[in-house]
Amino acid sequence: MIINEMKLSEYGTFLGTRELGKKVKEAMEKDLLLGDPLIVNFSDVHGITNSFADECFGKFLLEKGKQFFVEKIKFSNLDPTEKSILNFVLYNRTAR
Repeated sequence: MIINEMKLSEYGTFLGTRELGKKVKEAMEKDLLLGDPLIVNFSDVHGITNSFADECFGKFLLEKGKQFFVEKIKFSNLDPTEKSILNFVLYNRTAR
């Protein structure tokens, strides 16, 4: 099994818009076409917004399902604030 890595810093050091979230989500979907897991690396990212996280990860979770998300997406190098935002968004998407 090959594990792919997506470095979010390639999209900027602050990830703040829904438009950017959609772009990253589309790139994630392309990376996952082969069926291998994807590590989403937050190294050198200095902040994300709820809007970005929801558009990128929240909608991905909603579309693909929790099981797929848990099996295929892993996160690395999140700071505590980014982790908190991500947890909040994912919790809200699963609670709906």
